[in-house]
Amino acid sequence: MEQIVNFCLNTISEGGASAIADRASAYVTDETWNALVERHRKKGCDDLARLARKILLGKEKIHDFLAKSAGVLMGFLGRPRIERIFIQEVVRRIPLPTDVKLSTAARALQIAGI
Repeated sequence: MEQIVNFCLNTISEGGASAIADRASAYVTDETWNALVERHRKKGCDDLARLARKILLGKEKIHDFLAKSAGVLMGFLGRPRIERIFIQEVVRRIPLPTDVKLSTAARALQIAGI
């Protein structure tokens, strides 16, 4: 919550571009950020936004695949339908080791695209 407040205050006091640049510095070096800004200054950043959405969608698909696989396994083990549904919902919500990295990459792309 404190990060959100600081971001909002920075946006109000220094402007949106400065606040975004400050936030991006947590993910990339100043040199990389400046190169990215120069490259996309006159172009739309639709490609970055599309890639960020695909990363987040991919993360969701991984969870769906694992959940469905767990449900199928429970079916092979002869478990009732309600147990299969339950295990699918539980497995879908279990955080995976890659979740944080994928979300971070997607958020960094979203920040860069702004």
